[in-house]
Amino acid sequence: MSKPEWMTTAANRTVSTLAHELGLSERRSHYPCPARCEGQDPRPVYSTGVQWKCARCSAKGDGVDFVAY
Repeated sequence: MSKPEWMTTAANRTVSTLAHELGLSERRSHYPCPARCEGQDPRPVYSTGVQWKCARCSAKGDGVDFVAY
């Protein structure tokens, strides 16, 4: 069984590109946490182009996780 097309697409793009395509506002290479964590200025921190981690709630993952949230 093959992956759905959106998973293949998300797996081959950087988090920055995906965030832009989803219409998320960038602020110094940071985007709102896709897990919608609570608190002041919840912004994820990117360790690489394809991995992300939220500094507030510790949610993390790759492009597929970013889109799936």
